[in-house]
Amino acid sequence: MRSSHKSLLLLAFAVPLAGGCSSLFGRTATLKTKPPEQTALALAEAAHLAAGRAALDRGNHAEAITAFRYARTSPEHAADATNGLGVAYSNIGRPDLAERYFRQAMAMEPRNPRFAANLDRLLRANAAFAARSAPSE
Repeated sequence: MRSSHKSLLLLAFAVPLAGGCSSLFGRTATLKTKPPEQTALALAEAAHLAAGRAALDRGNHAEAITAFRYARTSPEHAADATNGLGVAYSNIGRPDLAERYFRQAMAMEPRNPRFAANLDRLLRANAAFAARSAPSE
């Protein structure tokens, strides 16, 4: 009988103590996670951005353009992906599209110095090209 009293007494103290552990963090403490489909989508968009950059490094501009277009669907990666499109189009000799995408990237993140530097580099290169290709008088 004594051991059952000890067990009951121990149980009487253990249950409130165990319940008190949750009160350290509050009963409403929860992990804030995205639903699995949003997490998977975010990972896919980040993967597209990385794939676009890798394709640029390999000189595969068509693959880079495709990957950057997919990555642009993510608000988190849209500015970087748009800048990547500008780089890819600049590399294939489409300064008109490159300028459009660099300006869009700058509009999304006006304080990003890379975007401004890419646009400046493009405009300088085109000005130099226009000066060289202008007919002589």
